[in-house]
Amino acid sequence: TFYAYKYSIEAAKKRGTFPLYEKTKYPEGELPVEGYYHREIWSLPWDELVKEIKKHGVRNAMVTTCPPTGSVSMIADTSSGIEPIFALVYKKSVTVGEFYYVDPVFEAELKKRGLYNDEILQKISDNYGSVQGLEEIPEDMQRVFVTAMDIHWLDHLLAQASIQLWLTDSASKTINMPNDATVEDVKAAYLLAHALGCKGVTVYRDGSLSVQVYSVEGEKKKRVPAKPSEYAKKILREIVERESWLEKFINVEAIIDGTNGKEAPMFSLSVLKSQKSAKKGVEERNLKDLLGVVYCPVCYEKDGELVELRMESGCATCPKCGWSKCVIS
Repeated sequence: TFYAYKYSIEAAKKRGTFPLYEKTKYPEGELPVEGYYHREIWSLPWDELVKEIKKHGVRNAMVTTCPPTGSVSMIADTSSGIEPIFALVYKKSVTVGEFYYVDPVFEAELKKRGLYNDEILQKISDNYGSVQGLEEIPEDMQRVFVTAMDIHWLDHLLAQASIQLWLTDSASKTINMPNDATVEDVKAAYLLAHALGCKGVTVYRDGSLSVQVYSVEGEKKKRVPAKPSEYAKKILREIVERESWLEKFINVEAIIDGTNGKEAPMFSLSVLKSQKSAKKGVEERNLKDLLGVVYCPVCYEKDGELVELRMESGCATCPKCGWSKCVIS
């Protein structure tokens, strides 16, 4: 960001500042960079940079960003930006049928240890794509290979804040919360995001955009609840000590303990379908539209299947066919 500003200053000397420059805080020496206001972590001469900005201006309102890369990452077969892997294993549909998509790094480790087979892939897929709590997976692998829902929302937030620190634009990141997350949890996440200097925050409560209509094959194990890391607990205490007003609005001990309030209510689609749609003739797809359920249009048009979209980097993405709301065709 420092050097991007240097380039923007040179561009401003030749071509002038951006149109609304004078109406911003730049002429006063204020930058939209959280790290600039923490002198104790500086390693570059930001004071000198600000003097140049006040003298010459900048050509660009924003110079650095962290774009959502959910769809692009699938093409490149890599993880999406700063997002954790959503699932280590999941079923993917193609023209010739279905197959298991396995994270390449995880796949290599399974093969290295002689654990790679269809049975273990099925178990991981049925375990929400996670290896947590599976006896067949060694403890050291369970510690390393964690998915988005294996990580406590506070750790998600701190990851975003660490990237946001030196970006001028907002950092795109989904703060994944469990299904039993409460309004208090969401409020705490937003207040902490503000205290950490995040410009924006996206919260997704697991299952909040979908309701299971039909039973799946076999019984899925109950998801292992995530707990905040020791690092996250330490940072939380430091933040609250520095920003004492937070204690009036958030339950610090509840966050540290990894506990939530009462389970958030969810509509039962099967009940609604039997009580309302049967009487009024509402189609299943239309009923899901009314409830705000997000599903893949490609899978529905092709096979009539309602596949729940997953939130990755702020983008709703289909885990089966790869379709994404962020892709413009």
